[in-house]
Amino acid sequence: MNELKVKTLYIGMTDFCNLSCIMCPQRAERMKKKPKGFIDIDLVKKITGSLKMIGDEELHLFLMWLGESTMHPQFDEIIKVIKEAEKHISKIVLYTNGFDLDALKRLIQIIEIPVQIIISLDSASAPIYYRIKGMNNYEMLEKM
Repeated sequence: MNELKVKTLYIGMTDFCNLSCIMCPQRAERMKKKPKGFIDIDLVKKITGSLKMIGDEELHLFLMWLGESTMHPQFDEIIKVIKEAEKHISKIVLYTNGFDLDALKRLIQIIEIPVQIIISLDSASAPIYYRIKGMNNYEMLEKM
């Protein structure tokens, strides 16, 4: 009998975002009507606690969904919970808009396994970046 191997796990930290990108599904009327929230830290503990049932496989943990994960008010605490399950995770992938560089630095400092941070730049110039994002953070991201 074949065993099911989990290779990828997505945790949606929030569906709140600090931007209003023109192409984002969050701007759709049906999405504006949906209630928004943050994942409960106890649910993250339950999810990461169950990872031991998977074993020490190559699991990639993605922190993303339709919001900005670094906006979660318990972002640091959640990262510490994830750290406790590091032996069951081979890599963490975080999609972000890059507006909270301090949170990204803390993530890298806390987690010992590889962390891949993917920043949605969405433009090669500051004026177009501003038109897309509605805010201007381009110069700071360009210096990274």
